[in-house]
Amino acid sequence: MTAIALTKKPAPNVWEKIGYSLAGLVAGNLVNILLLFATRLLPAFAAAFHFNRNPVSASYAQLAWLAIPIAIVSLAGWLVVGIPVVLLIPVRCFLSLPLAVFVPIGACLGLLAYALMMLMFDGGRLNLNEMRDSIYFLLLAAAISSSALTVVALLIRHKRGASADAPLLSL
Repeated sequence: MTAIALTKKPAPNVWEKIGYSLAGLVAGNLVNILLLFATRLLPAFAAAFHFNRNPVSASYAQLAWLAIPIAIVSLAGWLVVGIPVVLLIPVRCFLSLPLAVFVPIGACLGLLAYALMMLMFDGGRLNLNEMRDSIYFLLLAAAISSSALTVVALLIRHKRGASADAPLLSL
């Protein structure tokens, strides 16, 4: 792994890290919208998912309206999981780890947030059958969170002035 040459820019403070995570949340929800429309436009993409709540037959307006509750739930997940995790990860980890590492970490955090939201909305019970039936939304949660965490890492690297030899995809 190569070292990152940094200028004398300070590390982001707590509020900047929260702002970066909010920007990541917005980027993650844009990925969500793209994936919703991809399932509508590309039936082969959606055929890979065999479950009950497939939005392939939904109209574009229905998909747009579906994005709103998903964004609200992802906001709740961001408050419960996203902010604490971003604040707990040291800046040096965002700077030294390759970006490819943040994708699976973010996906796991999205799955954790989804499970916590299911617990919260289902009265403290985790119904695995409901999770199996809503695998599409589980995958959307992973996509939202992984893209959000990657955007946070990119913004922190930009803030610190990471050089061109910073590890992007190399492991």
